[in-house]
Amino acid sequence: MSFSSSRKRALDTSRPIAYRASSARSCAVCVSEKYRVKRSVILEQVRQKPMLISTLLIIQMAS
Repeated sequence: MSFSSSRKRALDTSRPIAYRASSARSCAVCVSEKYRVKRSVILEQVRQKPMLISTLLIIQMAS
């Protein structure tokens, strides 16, 4: 699944939270692959700093 479609699904408030969380994890996979960082590192950063996900999404969209 592409970053863009994962992002749209993660932001869709009409979907169940578990579905949105799975899509957000897919976004993390896309970001980790692009920057060659382990997905766990991305997810840990998001857990520690919830606003970081917004920053990651903006960076990914600008690239």
